[in-house]
Amino acid sequence: MAPEEVLVRLVELAREGGLQVREVAGSPGDDLPVRSAIGRLRDGFYVVLVGSEPLEDRIELVARAIRQHCPGASEGRYLPPALRMRLDEPG
Repeated sequence: MAPEEVLVRLVELAREGGLQVREVAGSPGDDLPVRSAIGRLRDGFYVVLVGSEPLEDRIELVARAIRQHCPGASEGRYLPPALRMRLDEPG
């Protein structure tokens, strides 16, 4: 599975698990975040993905958000090995 597809599928899983995911273009010098992040706002968790960051960093951030904030999102469902591997990694 291509890394781009891994990110798309992880974002879908995060949203199904109740996380709000926002993707922004972002580039140094913008008023946007320079780094992708997980944050809490009122009663929900948000993941902000900055498109100028390396794809691998964005993949790891979404996988970490799922592990930490909606670990049950992957239970009882088939996930391709490339996704399962990302979610089973410690960290």
